[in-house]
Amino acid sequence: MLGILSWLCFPIYLIQGLYVRKKSIRLPPAKGAKSGLINAGTSRARPIKILCLGDSGIAGVGCADTSETLTPKLAAELSKALKKPVEWHMNGNNSAVAGEILNSVVPNLEHCDYDHIYISIGANDSKNWHTKSRFKQEFGNLIYALHARFPTAKLYWSPHAPYSKFPLLPKPLNFILEWRAQILGKQAYHLCIERDVNFIPRMENITQDGFVEDGFHPNAKANQGWAEHLAKQIVA
Repeated sequence: MLGILSWLCFPIYLIQGLYVRKKSIRLPPAKGAKSGLINAGTSRARPIKILCLGDSGIAGVGCADTSETLTPKLAAELSKALKKPVEWHMNGNNSAVAGEILNSVVPNLEHCDYDHIYISIGANDSKNWHTKSRFKQEFGNLIYALHARFPTAKLYWSPHAPYSKFPLLPKPLNFILEWRAQILGKQAYHLCIERDVNFIPRMENITQDGFVEDGFHPNAKANQGWAEHLAKQIVA
């Protein structure tokens, strides 16, 4: 039903989407280190190794420094909860979709014995109106590729925040994009179940003050909440 409804609204998506693209602010990814080590306790145990991989949410678009982004904040939360050092790595790519991460990023990742890999993908796939079949193939193959390259790592995926809360997006465009996100999100959920990926429910409580000035990407406050949300699920 959502699929039919969204296609009926496709002309609105085109018109409002062009308007939003014209007025939107283009911000760069965060500057700073793309990896680091956090030890919230005194443990000298082998560090837990995490990788956050995916789109501009991982790249920290609009954040001044990578210290404000999800990955080091997630590492800090995990280190605090587990009382162990956490070695973190981030690989975010602005505007990336599942197929681009699969074909251009994963083959160039360094070999590492990661314990946890969080995948942030889907926002641009839905925003770019990718079909369910295309997303199933590209995201499904991305999962296979990560399992093959990092066989000992646990994989995680969660849907992005509701489009209805993005300040940049006017009505009804935000609801139309949310319908597309739900269609792809349902497909992603089934792929996670089928292909041994830990599904994490999305963070629903992001507010208007949780975005950088472009009204589309999370700021340091939202990234902290995101990190706490993911850490609870990973620890559990």
